[in-house]
Amino acid sequence: MNLESSSLIVRPTYQATMGVKEEKPRKDIASPWSFVPCSEFVYGLLRNYTGMFPSLIFKTLGASNAVVGFTYLLALPLGFNVFWAPVVERLGTHRSNFLRALLLFAIWSLLLGSAFFLPLESLWLPALLFFTASVILSVFDMSYLGFKVSALSNSQLELFTGVGNAFFRMGVMAGSTFMVYLVGVAFDASGDYRTAWAWILTGASVFLFLAWLYLKLTLVYPPSDTGTKSKLTFSLYAQSFIEFIRQPRGLLITVYLFLTPFGEGLLAGMKTPFYIDPLAEGGLGMDLKAIGVMAPISTTTMILTGIFGGLIVRKFGLGRCLFPLGFLMFVPNIGIALLPLFQETAANHFDFVLFGGIEVEVYHWVWLANLVEIAGYGLAFAAYLTFCAFLIKTGGHNKATFAALVGSLTLVGYLTGGGISGIVQENIGYFWTFTTSFLVSLPAWLMILALPLRQIIERSQAADRQDVEVQDERS
Repeated sequence: MNLESSSLIVRPTYQATMGVKEEKPRKDIASPWSFVPCSEFVYGLLRNYTGMFPSLIFKTLGASNAVVGFTYLLALPLGFNVFWAPVVERLGTHRSNFLRALLLFAIWSLLLGSAFFLPLESLWLPALLFFTASVILSVFDMSYLGFKVSALSNSQLELFTGVGNAFFRMGVMAGSTFMVYLVGVAFDASGDYRTAWAWILTGASVFLFLAWLYLKLTLVYPPSDTGTKSKLTFSLYAQSFIEFIRQPRGLLITVYLFLTPFGEGLLAGMKTPFYIDPLAEGGLGMDLKAIGVMAPISTTTMILTGIFGGLIVRKFGLGRCLFPLGFLMFVPNIGIALLPLFQETAANHFDFVLFGGIEVEVYHWVWLANLVEIAGYGLAFAAYLTFCAFLIKTGGHNKATFAALVGSLTLVGYLTGGGISGIVQENIGYFWTFTTSFLVSLPAWLMILALPLRQIIERSQAADRQDVEVQDERS
């Protein structure tokens, strides 16, 4: 599971109108249907460029697993948005920053695709490009969130949060399934992964250019989206972080937020290399078409179990659910860990004929282990996100910065686990790497018993009551 799409990564927005040259309003009101589905779909598609694609590209181009794991660290700019949010806010309105970031990403995708047409032996240029992609997506992320809040009313936000999430997931699946599958087809035709990635990434850049043109024509100009010329407020973040640490058992909470996704990152970092590596090197020898057709089932399972996990937490309460559901965060990893032990059995597959007579290989034992792992994680992550949401509510006037800190700790923990996964695998093998992901998650689960969970729940409920009272006074 990729945590880079976590909704917890929220950035504070600063609004001030003095000294800002506003864009001339052309369209203050428009149906959200005219821009939300396209924006969210593009957002989901772009997440693959800092999630699945780097490790997949580097692996198919012959990089070692240590280098493949390192690609996770290229996405670290997304984990530190909180530090340069004030800088982005000063660049212009959310609308203008959103469109600039999308245009830059389209140009970036074209450059990356073109780079693979060149006879480059080193992978340093693609690594630098992917790091740049994380920076651009960081700006995109902050700008789109601010624009959406400015452009949609509260009632529209309630409706289009669900609609937007559906299109976001469709965008993620379009990249992790359709594009990956097309790379497999292009490889069969050309016999070279470099050429295959070049054509698909270049084609994707054309789509991104068209999406930019469409959104440029359809995005509204919200009156409240005026940009800011406020002074940089890094001291605000520093003070908020100090308050976060100083809360009851704040250091324990910080370690828990970092360590819980760390184990999953360690597992996720080496799952794809394990699937791709040939049998002689300890892998299963799957091709990209086989991986591509498995992705939509995995994503659908994550969505459904996440919804079901949320319903469980709502019915029985976070206090009763966090510990038992937290067990499911890492126990299903055993299924993935067993695949290297029973390599020949796991490598058994049957051919499935898609439309057009194209055959793909279905590895049924891999599908089963993957679905069990993802289902467990989906249930557990629903409880984890609920805990994070309650924790954010306790921030008082610092809710926005608390949200940014919680999101950063979660994402950085996941990326760090993925970043070292290759080095761990090269030293102890796939079985022990996957087993280690289980072992390092065990103390994070036990930490739940020491968390001030009751106090956090009570403080968050008090914050809710206070918000209701304020609303009643205003009405």
